[in-house]
Amino acid sequence: MHDSAITGGHLPPPPDSPMEGSFFIGDVKIPNPLVLAPMAGITDTVFRKIIKQMGAGLVFTEMISCQALHYKNAKTLGIAEFDREEAPIAAQVFGSDAAMMGEGAAMLEAMGYSIIDVNLGCSVPKVARSGGGAALCRDIPRLARVIEAVVRAVKIPVTIKLRKGWSGQEESAFQVCRVARESGAAAVTIHGRTSVQRYTGKADWEFVKRLRESLDIPVMGSGDVKTPGDVARLLEYSGCAGIMIGREALCNPWIFRDALCLLKGRPVPPRPPFQEVMEMILLHLRGLVERFGDQPGTEKMRKFAAWYIRGLPGSSRFREAVFQMKTGADMEGALREYFDWVSRRKRDCPPDATGPGEAPQ
Repeated sequence: MHDSAITGGHLPPPPDSPMEGSFFIGDVKIPNPLVLAPMAGITDTVFRKIIKQMGAGLVFTEMISCQALHYKNAKTLGIAEFDREEAPIAAQVFGSDAAMMGEGAAMLEAMGYSIIDVNLGCSVPKVARSGGGAALCRDIPRLARVIEAVVRAVKIPVTIKLRKGWSGQEESAFQVCRVARESGAAAVTIHGRTSVQRYTGKADWEFVKRLRESLDIPVMGSGDVKTPGDVARLLEYSGCAGIMIGREALCNPWIFRDALCLLKGRPVPPRPPFQEVMEMILLHLRGLVERFGDQPGTEKMRKFAAWYIRGLPGSSRFREAVFQMKTGADMEGALREYFDWVSRRKRDCPPDATGPGEAPQ
């Protein structure tokens, strides 16, 4: 945690945090049911703070390698940095060595994290070949040792995130969650697809509901949450304590604000006008440049800028230009010119758009 951190405890929610739909993970109070998913290369401290400002009750880091923490890898230590306004915040870790997982969890607790989350859903070869991520779900004895080691190593709550199973009709999540619960896990996030499916097909909300009904700890549901209405429907249908939002947030961080309004019985705001979309992109760009430096921050912003403008007039041609830009000043100038051109064509976002852009596939 940066120097503004509160060390060795849990930061309480700010006084104006909404209380409707709050729940506890262990002794950590989550002020509302809206949760930002962990996404590699995406959910850095800059993006998390934007999503917190939009109203998220809980945010997750990118995946953090406990093996890399063991060797004090500089890049990984940088990924693990956060600011206190992000709390409550979960550090998502991966690995297959119980001792290293416990050691890494203890390091992250000492940094001030609220929750440690063990990744059991990632199936990319780099992670799965080492026995971590989704591969741990296929080795139940090792899984139990890993969860037990992490729980023993920290005083903060430990959670897991997983999918239905590896492939086909397999529904190993029931056994995995039972073992994790017996090993001390305090909450579960379940995505309603298998590992092999990745993001194809349709998320199985019925499975999410059945898993939630089988557990006596909080469950957060995930999969195909693209609108505020989806958030409300999955909450009501599944009975989950929280709903995790992933890909939709990349182009539409306003989904957290809008879903919170819907859950509180308030009118859902209209889609943000072009000027507001531009200001959000510039806020994001400046944050990345300040955090990572001019050229690295601008290069990280390229994909975000492309997501924000997807579906807007002339976005394809502008995206090509964005991916050539190397300085924040160049990107800011180009963005202002682009949105000035768009505003002259249309004053509001296209009525058939899903939001400011469209979620990446």
